[in-house]
Amino acid sequence: MQIAARTPLFFSSYTPLFAILAARFAATPWLAFGALALMALGAGCTVWVLYLLGSSARSSLTVARVHETGSESGGYLVSYVLPFLTVETPGVLDALGYGLFLLVLLIVYVRTDLIQVNPMIYLLLRRIVKVQTGTGDMAYVVVRSVPRPGDTVTVAQHAGIRVMTERR
Repeated sequence: MQIAARTPLFFSSYTPLFAILAARFAATPWLAFGALALMALGAGCTVWVLYLLGSSARSSLTVARVHETGSESGGYLVSYVLPFLTVETPGVLDALGYGLFLLVLLIVYVRTDLIQVNPMIYLLLRRIVKVQTGTGDMAYVVVRSVPRPGDTVTVAQHAGIRVMTERR
């Protein structure tokens, strides 16, 4: 999956963190507004991935293997510690530091299997699984229930993001 395709999943994934940061930075309005803007972006990305993507072109793939997230979750949750490691009233340099941290986090997220950990997707009773197809290709698929090896699934796809629409 292309890096550009994974970026909306990153913002979707960190929507709850942006909400926490907005509450944490309520005493600093410009910073709270920035966190709220990122939260809105993340919520919009979630809607785009799940609902607008559902109307995209469909294709079928046969599942050979499924990899669910495990150890990736612990590393992901550590990033939620950020709001609690802040100074009482952050300044511009603090905000720059948080921004650089988010940039590094984005790079790691889009280049690893952390893409499978997404609280917003979980809240909407879905998950992201990595599947290997019968032809050996790997794909990340947003699913309601995890497909089993041998299942043929229909997916909607746009820019490398796939959402399962039916299983046979």
